[in-house]
Amino acid sequence: MTASRFPHRLEGRGRQVRRRRKYGAGINTVGSAVQLVTNGLKATEYRPVDSDKSVDILVRFPPERRSLDQIDDLRVQTSMGHVPIGNFAQRVPAQRVATSIVSTAAG
Repeated sequence: MTASRFPHRLEGRGRQVRRRRKYGAGINTVGSAVQLVTNGLKATEYRPVDSDKSVDILVRFPPERRSLDQIDDLRVQTSMGHVPIGNFAQRVPAQRVATSIVSTAAG
């Protein structure tokens, strides 16, 4: 998740971890569901014939479904069906990391 668009972090400890195990949802499954709402889930790579570099092919929800509110509405596919992500994780506010660009004048 990028700090600028998603200033929350997800926690999944204690009761949430036990519930995740109960439903048979692995941490990768939950993480992949969150990636669909945030930056996207890498499906494959494509390398154009005329290039030495590959391009990642990402799968993600449409822009209108990529927000923090959508994370709360996510349902994770488990062995027991689709289960709300709130059973595994909760969003808590996290402090943003400030970045600055320092430039110096040559002279």
